[in-house]
Amino acid sequence: PDALLDIARHSIALDDTKFIKEKNNIEDAAKYLNTILIRHPAHATAKEAEDMSVLLRGQNPGLPDISPSERFERAEALFSAAKFAPAIAEYNKIRDEVRGSNNQEYNVKAALKTAQVLMRLRRYAEAESELKVLLAGHEGGEIPPNAVYLMAVCLARQGKLDELIDAE
Repeated sequence: PDALLDIARHSIALDDTKFIKEKNNIEDAAKYLNTILIRHPAHATAKEAEDMSVLLRGQNPGLPDISPSERFERAEALFSAAKFAPAIAEYNKIRDEVRGSNNQEYNVKAALKTAQVLMRLRRYAEAESELKVLLAGHEGGEIPPNAVYLMAVCLARQGKLDELIDAE
């Protein structure tokens, strides 16, 4: 990540006032910054990469945004690094982005991962409500097997044995 940040800095040649002096490698710099933001969001360089990315996008509005699949990869990296609050925020962004679109696969994945994060934080009631919403949306359709398993774990951890038997 440090090397990628250095390459991005040199690609855009920032001056002291944070204005881009040369515009010859802006797309390359954006790619390097996105790599840091997607694959290494918990690294020390991520904050500076995010600031530079905001600066680039402000001066070049045509740069492509992070796709839902890239945002999911970023959220997974945050989850793996035990950065749970930012991971939940990223999963929620994914769900907002895909709401109303045909790409409901990421909505289901993000809902499941949000429930997992909440369970790691021992916020079982919140995880249960996330899963209830997900399962209610799949009535009559195929229920994700992980959702049923996670629901059972949430109910067991809360001591809701009657509801656990219903979930079974």
